[in-house]
Amino acid sequence: FPSAEAMFEAFRRNEYLHIVGLVNFWLSDPVLMAAIQRKDWRTIGRLYNGAESAGALYEDAYNRLAVPT
Repeated sequence: FPSAEAMFEAFRRNEYLHIVGLVNFWLSDPVLMAAIQRKDWRTIGRLYNGAESAGALYEDAYNRLAVPT
């Protein structure tokens, strides 16, 4: 995308692009992927959003949406 704004607009208009973009972002960063596998919410928040505090939001979403094993 030529700019962050163009990326945001494309993701807003097309859910498929949003999901593919998100997964590609995760896969491009081995440190982020390792944090995801460990469920290290603070590190995920820091690496993905730039704020460790966002990790609490991810943890809450995971706990609400996870399929019980």
